[in-house]
Amino acid sequence: MKMRIALALCAAAVGLAGLARAQEPTPARMAAAERLVASIDMESSYKRTMDTMIQGQIRQNPAIAPFEATMRAFFDRYLSWPQVRPDMVRVYALTYTEDEMRQLMAFYATPLGKRLLETMPELAARSSELTQRRLMEHMPELQQQIMQQMQSGAGAPPAAPATPARP
Repeated sequence: MKMRIALALCAAAVGLAGLARAQEPTPARMAAAERLVASIDMESSYKRTMDTMIQGQIRQNPAIAPFEATMRAFFDRYLSWPQVRPDMVRVYALTYTEDEMRQLMAFYATPLGKRLLETMPELAARSSELTQRRLMEHMPELQQQIMQQMQSGAGAPPAAPATPARP
């Protein structure tokens, strides 16, 4: 009986190890992702996206405008392109096959593909602003619902268990 349990545990461990390895991109996929990221000049797009994001935050909350330099320094320190590039390459390698990455490179070489790359930061910023605006329009309703739930006790955290008395 113990032998069967041990064998089952070993089989499970081997299966989990294989699953973990299957989630790692192959060197060929990593190389294809490197080529894709370079061919579409993702660094430039990333920098424009970060700039657009900061400008969007300032438009939404003008009171933070005096802190723009601090925000940029913070992003440069923790989210600069050299820091995120390896992760972005890995994300592409995990998401797309080598053939799909070749097809993406071909598409992004077309006039429409180039236009899409140029407008992506703006589209992302506009989408984010739209979402935030809609959320803010309805925030009082959410706050009211949370307050009602808290007042009714339905949202209260569970009470801590009583500490047993010591003899």
